[in-house]
Amino acid sequence: MKLFTYTILIFSFILTQELSSRYHDFYEIEEKIIQWDEQFGNNTDPYEIYPGDEGIIFHHEIIGYTGVDNLPIWAIKLSFNANVDEDEPKVLILGQCHAEEIYGLEIAVELIEWLLYPTNDYAQSIYSVMSSSEIWIIPTHNPEGLNVVHGWYDDTNQWRQD
Repeated sequence: MKLFTYTILIFSFILTQELSSRYHDFYEIEEKIIQWDEQFGNNTDPYEIYPGDEGIIFHHEIIGYTGVDNLPIWAIKLSFNANVDEDEPKVLILGQCHAEEIYGLEIAVELIEWLLYPTNDYAQSIYSVMSSSEIWIIPTHNPEGLNVVHGWYDDTNQWRQD
């Protein structure tokens, strides 16, 4: 009986904890998109390794809104000349879909940063991919579910979290 009681207490404690701050919430993702846009949205020479070859490599757009909270759903396009619609192979990567799939969002963010900030170790591979294709990444197409996982205060100012 003691084991059962301790187990219930431990689970009660865990379930009332906020999600670790190492996971991005919806508003942090929006901030990152704005920062990436400021750094790369009009920068025609973003890679010092390849001066002048790339053009703009970052483009973002809102592709829809959620049904309840009217939150924007963002799509990121990464490619050389991302501001131009070119006839290139396209890849679509969807990050977080279901509320509890927060790792998908983290992988999407890491992939975007990997393509925007290449190191010398893999710069040639990035150049190859970015010059010959369009990579579309939707970090989350369920921002309301993401907010549920991160938690919120309800109308009575009670902390709620899925």
